[in-house]
Amino acid sequence: GDWSSDVCSSDLKIPETADPYSNEPSTWPWTPEISARKNEGFRLNSARDYVAATKVFEALHAESPRDPQVHQMLATLYSVLGRQQDSARELDWLRAAWRDQPGYWVGNALVQALREIGRWQECIDLSKDFLTRFPQAAEAWSAKAVADWQIGNIDPAVQAIERSIELRFDQIGRAHV
Repeated sequence: GDWSSDVCSSDLKIPETADPYSNEPSTWPWTPEISARKNEGFRLNSARDYVAATKVFEALHAESPRDPQVHQMLATLYSVLGRQQDSARELDWLRAAWRDQPGYWVGNALVQALREIGRWQECIDLSKDFLTRFPQAAEAWSAKAVADWQIGNIDPAVQAIERSIELRFDQIGRAHV
């Protein structure tokens, strides 16, 4: 069954983890205000107020045009709203950014966007490359599991979700020690 098609990543309530890649360098500005506005956009998305969430992320894009998480959310939201050309433009930006500088933040944002939009094979293909570089990325293992499951790759899906759970358990433990 299609158990993920209407669930965006921000709908999931996952305990705080000690992200092993949280110190990876970013190429965009970060401020507490930007973070708070992103959180508001995530909240609106979780409440399925996609139009309001899109407005928040569009405003953030104007201020922080190189933030991959903003592109991820816009790609997802535009897809949900039926704005496929706009969604494709955001995915193209993420693909180009990954090709030019394959870092953790842009790669994870692209993997998550592909999962959220339902581009299963592309998500699997990118996940393999991404996870070779960042093998402790629990969210990417989870995205790969969903994508594998959706196209009937049951054994790889089970292996990926087991790896994601194992990593999340380890990371949750480190966050609360």
